[in-house]
Amino acid sequence: MIVILPETNEQAPDWTSMSDRVVADAKRLYGGLVSDVVLEQRAIEATAEIWTDSIKVTQFVPVLALRRVRETLAEAGELAALRHVAGNRAPRTDA
Repeated sequence: MIVILPETNEQAPDWTSMSDRVVADAKRLYGGLVSDVVLEQRAIEATAEIWTDSIKVTQFVPVLALRRVRETLAEAGELAALRHVAGNRAPRTDA
């Protein structure tokens, strides 16, 4: 179910569409390193955990969920090459 926000006329994402997005992003980022079944499970778990937080900004759910996916994959030893992940980050500049 997608809800239209009257003040902005934008669609508020529902859990299913958000979960689908996180699964797709996880497969795009880690598909060559981890099986699709594991990625789907981790992405759905991460999205559900963040989605049930008392305070959420839905625009950040995918980013936070993907971070959680990366962390759980790394902790479980399922992510063979963290260099692939680091290569997707913008260079850090300290001010």
